[in-house]
Parts: sequence; C-alpha cells; structure tokens
Amino acid sequence: MADNFIVGQEYKLVPDKKGDLDGPHIFKGGDWKKIDNWVKPDTIAATAFKAGNFISGAGRYDPTIPEIGASPEFGLSGFLNDPQATLAASAGTLSSPDIQTSVNIIQEQFPGTEVSQDDMGNTTVVMDGKPYYINQPGLSGQDLIKTAFDIASFLGINKMIPGSMSGSIGGNALRAGGTGTALSAEQDVIADATGGQIDDGMFGGPVRPGKALMTGATTAAFQAGGDALFAAIPSIVNAVRSTMTKLNMGDDAVFKNGKLTDVGERALKQIGIEWNTMTTEFKARLAGQFSPNKLPPSNIDDAARYAESQSLPVPVPQTRANLSGNPRDQLLEDAASKGVYGTQAQEIIAGGREASKGALDENVTAIQKIIAGDSPVIVRGGGGEAAQAELAAQRAAAQMKARAKYKKTEDLADSTGATIPPTVFKGFGESVRANVTRSHALDDLPVVTQMLDRVTKLGTQKGNVSISDLFRLRQQVTSKASSNFGNETGVALNSVKKQLDDRIEGLADVALLKGEGELIKAWTSAIKNYKDFAKTWKSNNLVDRLTRKNKNDNTELAVAPEDAARYIFNTNGMNFLSKANLQRDLLKMKKLLTPNAWNGIRQEVYLRIVQSGKNAQGLSGNKLLTATTKAFDDNAPLMSALFSAEEKALLQQFAKVAQRTTSGASNTSNTAIAQATMLRDMSTRVISVLGIKDGNKFMAAFPMLRSIGDRFRASQLKNAVDARPDVVLPNVGAAPGALGLIGN
Repeated sequence: MADNFIVGQEYKLVPDKKGDLDGPHIFKGGDWKKIDNWVKPDTIAATAFKAGNFISGAGRYDPTIPEIGASPEFGLSGFLNDPQATLAASAGTLSSPDIQTSVNIIQEQFPGTEVSQDDMGNTTVVMDGKPYYINQPGLSGQDLIKTAFDIASFLGINKMIPGSMSGSIGGNALRAGGTGTALSAEQDVIADATGGQIDDGMFGGPVRPGKALMTGATTAAFQAGGDALFAAIPSIVNAVRSTMTKLNMGDDAVFKNGKLTDVGERALKQIGIEWNTMTTEFKARLAGQFSPNKLPPSNIDDAARYAESQSLPVPVPQTRANLSGNPRDQLLEDAASKGVYGTQAQEIIAGGREASKGALDENVTAIQKIIAGDSPVIVRGGGGEAAQAELAAQRAAAQMKARAKYKKTEDLADSTGATIPPTVFKGFGESVRANVTRSHALDDLPVVTQMLDRVTKLGTQKGNVSISDLFRLRQQVTSKASSNFGNETGVALNSVKKQLDDRIEGLADVALLKGEGELIKAWTSAIKNYKDFAKTWKSNNLVDRLTRKNKNDNTELAVAPEDAARYIFNTNGMNFLSKANLQRDLLKMKKLLTPNAWNGIRQEVYLRIVQSGKNAQGLSGNKLLTATTKAFDDNAPLMSALFSAEEKALLQQFAKVAQRTTSGASNTSNTAIAQATMLRDMSTRVISVLGIKDGNKFMAAFPMLRSIGDRFRASQLKNAVDARPDVVLPNVGAAPGALGLIGN
C-alpha cells in the first residue's frame, strides 16, 4: 500500500487502535506509517506544505526524466533541421492550456512520438526512445520559460497593436482572450461534472471567475506572442543562416570547407593541441561542430575539450566545469556535490560524475581492444607469458634444426672417412689458449685447461685428423660449456668453441677437406646455420635470457612463465621506461613473434601505464596523465616502436580527458564551500533580523522560501551535467531565446 501513496495527494484513512489518522489526510512523503508524515487538509500546516511542494514537486516525479525542452527536437539541432516544426511545437507547448493539448501538438509536429506515464502517473512523451515530461511537477525550468514567454508576449503587444485592430496581432489577442475566458469557465463546469470538486466558484457554482479572467489574459498574451513569433520565422531563419555564413566563411572562421584554417590552428595551439598529432576521430568531431550548416561553438576551448571527450571509443560526459575550467562553475558543482543546494542538486551532480567515471572505466577496456586488434585481449602479465612461450618454442625448433645439420655432417664424415692434415692445426691450439688467458686465469679453470690441451693436440698428432674426431671434440666443448652455463668456465669454453668453429668454417671455405663434395656442402651449411642460431638465440640479450633452460632442470625455463612479463619490463611499475636496451630487445622480439604475441606485449605496456594511473579509489586522472606524459617524454622511441601514431594520440587524449574529468571540478576550497552555504542560508538570517525568533522553524513551516533557490540550482545542474559547448547566437530577438529555441 505504501508504494501507492503519492506525495501531496489526499487520502481517507482508517483510524488505528489509538484513533490516529482518522479521515482525510495529505501524504507528505517518507514512511507512511509515521503520523508526522501526514497532515489534515484544512490546517495551516497543510497550506504551508502544499505551497512548498507546489514549488519543489518533491516526491511527485522521477528526477531522472528531463523536461521536453531538453530534447534535441526542441534545441538547435531540431531548429536547423526543421525550424517550422521546432517553433510550432515550442510555442504550442508553451501556450497550451493542458498537457493533452501539448501532447497533440508535439505528435502533430513530430510524428512517431509516443505517450507514456511515469510511476506516479505523470504524462511523458517518448522521443527517440527517451522519455520527457511535458511539464515536470513543481517549479521547473519549463515553468520559468513559460513565464519569460508570457512577459515577452505582453511587452510585444504594447508595441505591435496598430490603430485599427482588425486582423492585427492585438485583435487576435483580444479575441483569444475572450475565447480563453470562456474556455476556462467551460473547463471548470466539465471538471465539476466529472468529480473535479470545484467548490469555490461564483454563487457556489463551479465557475471560478478569477481563474477564468487570468486564463483569458494569459491566452491573449500567448496568442500575441505566438502570432509575432510565427510572423518572424522567415527573418529568424534568415538571421541564423546569415550568422552561420559569416562565422563559417569569414576571415575568423576556424574551419572552411571542412579544413582547419590557420586561425583555427593557432587557436588550438594556444590550448596545447597540435592538430597533426590528434586522432582521426577527434578531428572529425571538432570539424563537425564547425560544419557549414550549423552555428559554430562560441568558444573553441570548450569545443576542443568537448570533441576530446566525445571522440574517445566510449564518449565521456562532461560537466560544465569540466568544459570551461571556470572557477565559478567549479564552485557551483562542488557546492552541490556537498549538499549545499539540497538533495536533488546533490544527486544530479553525483549522478553526472558517476556516469563520467563509468565511461572512463569503459574506455580502459575499449582502448585495450583497439591495441589488441584482431588478437586476444589479455590480462596483465599474460602478454609476457605468451611471448615467452612462442620464443621458447622457436628456440627449441631452431636448436633441433642446428643439431640435425651437424648430425648429417657427422654421418657423412663417418661414411666417407674424410680427414684433414695435422698441419692445418699447427699453432692453432696455442693461439686459442692465448686468447682465452687474456680474460681468464686457467689455474682456476681445470675443465677449460683440459679442453685446450685436446685442441692443441690436433696440430701435433701423427697422421691426419679425422673429421669425425673433430666433430666429437666440438661436441665435448659444447657440452661442457652448457653444463657450466652462467659461470666463468662456461664463458671461457664458449670462447674456445667459437674459435674452433671459425677454423672449421675456414677449412670448408678453402676446400681442404678430403672427401666428397657433399660433405663440404653439409659442413658449410651446418656452420652457417649455427651462426644464425647463435646470433638470434645466444647473444645474451632479452630473447636469449627469456628462453634459456634452467641449468638444474633442463626441461624448465630459467624464467618462470608467470614472471615473464616482470622480467621483460624489469619491474611492476613504470621503471621499464629507463631499462637499458629495452627498445632494441622488443624490436628484436617483434621480428620473431606472431602478431598475436606482439599485440600481447603492446597491451602489456598499455596496462602498465594504466595501472600507474590508479590509486586506491580507482582511476586517477592526475596520475594517469603523469604516467602517460612520462612514457612519451622519457622514452619516445620506445612508444613509437610499440604504438602507431593514431594509438599514441588516443592514449594521450584519454589521459587528458581523464585528468579533466576526475580532477577539474574538485579544486575549490572549503572556505568557498562555506561561503556558498552561508549565502544559501541567508534567508534564514534575514528572517531572524526581521524579529522572528526561530528562523529555522519558520523556514520549516514555509519550505517554499528555501526550495525556490534549490530548485533553481537543480535546474542549473541538469544543464551542467553532460554539457555541450555554447554556440554563437544570431541576433533574432527576445522571443526565440525565451522559448529555448536557440541553445545547445
């Protein structure tokens, strides 16, 4: 039952056991079971509540549903698309005597408009899938526009009524006034006959003369204003078109024929935007705001910031303060967020900021998907693991190929019995020993000494040197080097092996081998292939270290897969930017990796930048901008190696939008908030000065005195959330502006 109670409605209640709440009562909102939330209709308290609720409308509408004036059809885009329909619908809605008439007018001008109701029975129209109130309960922006139009219309009458009123605007107004008066009386009679409970009419009847006369006067004013407005349509349209031509084709135009002018380029540079470094989407969005068939933004700074936020993969709603950077706008939004202007205003700004935060979070994933391209999207750390797996598999395959080639050579040597004269190795052993001793003390390296002795023996033995024996010696040196990986013995033996390979390759080149030509060919191929293998996989660089086997367990990698990303980048944070030779190593990896694995590495870098842009509460715009700037300033070559020009522009754009969105409207001081609170509460202080002892109690009895200001601020903030740049307005008179026809 409680869910069906509507604020401000009168209900006949059944008394409880104590006899409370017997008979008609008005529901004030809150917990319906509490007596304090009900008031008898014939009391001063009821009158005060009705007056306050009439202004605030609290509890009688859905605050997430905007009024019709906020729809695109009633704004500038609608006016430029179909000025006749927009003007007719605006004027007709403002001058309509009831909601249904307004609905009829809107449906006539915009076919396809649907009619619905909110949860409290208020009529809404649904345009492009979004609901709008014709007139929100309470004192709303629509009411203020109606009042402004009313005043403008009356002022217009005094200037436009000619001497002869036949067929004139003034004559039409008088006729409309009489019709309105009669119509009001007719409506009262009908309302009474259908249970409208009108009981204050003339001589106890249903007709209310005061209302009828006011309706007549208002109708006359609306008629005059409407006639004047429709008569001015051609001039309004011409003024708009003239203004657009001047602004879009003049010497000060930002864009001409869709291309940025020198004026525009200089203006963008002043706010830190280099046109050629921006994303394609940003360029299209900004150029679209300055298209020849639209009124351009009045401020290129706001337009550029708006284009930045809207051209991200997920558009990020901006508040007015975000766009303008104006301290006044920031104070208003900060004060509202802290509850200075009431709950409604606080909820509006909180909702707007939450929507912006949600869009930023969605962009983190959306941008990662762009970087991934057709490749899988990874979790942090997954890029390093995938790259290591691919590289390790490639190294194993290359090593098997090298071994197979040497095995083929060995088999041929065994089958042919090929030999080499010992003179070929005369003095070779001594030369190898001398080279090794330059860097190593052989007294501490017995294994190295043993292998050097065998190499020296090649040049002193009697008879020819068997090719098979030569290969076996090389295998022994290689095996000992592998088992001593990472220590001085291993380093020295690798030097011995390299010198031995160089001599063997030289023998093949000068055809000193005795035997079949196939052996010489196989020998040369095996040596060349191993050199290529060693250059790629045994150069002691990142690729080498990442794919080495554990010396204690040759079946496992020395770097665990779960640690691969951390090993590649040498850290969990942003210190990878200063890691020596990282750019060189990554480019070498790029040549070896498949597109999927390489895109995983690129995602890994992006995720590390984003992680550096977070705090305990989530994404921090300030931290993200700092991290992104550091990445591009400290290691521009690395960023260029990883990301395309379009991707780099997108990352920097996202960081700027995040910084402006999360930090731009939260820099006002507590003192400023206190001052705003004091001004908001000034009415209470004034009441006290007037001699009323308990100002707070008085304000509670007459809530409309405070709610007027709060409703105005709430209306302001509705326009401040998901704000757009203002446009240059042509000089078309007061009426269109009062109607809200020329705006965002």
